Amino acid sequence: MPVCDFWIILNNTTGSPDFIAEGELNKSKIVYSNDIWSIMKNQSDEN
Repeated sequence: MPVCDFWIILNNTTGSPDFIAEGELNKSKIVYSNDIWSIMKNQSDEN
C-alpha cells in the first residue's frame, strides 16, 4: 500500500492559495486554518 510521507492542503478558491494544513510521516501536523480544518475533519468523519 502506498504511503504519503509529506502532504499539504491548500485553499485555492481565492486569488492566491492559502495554507490549511501540512504534515509529514511520523510527525505532528501543522494546522494553519482551524475553521476549515474542522469542517474537513467533520466531513471525513461522516464517511
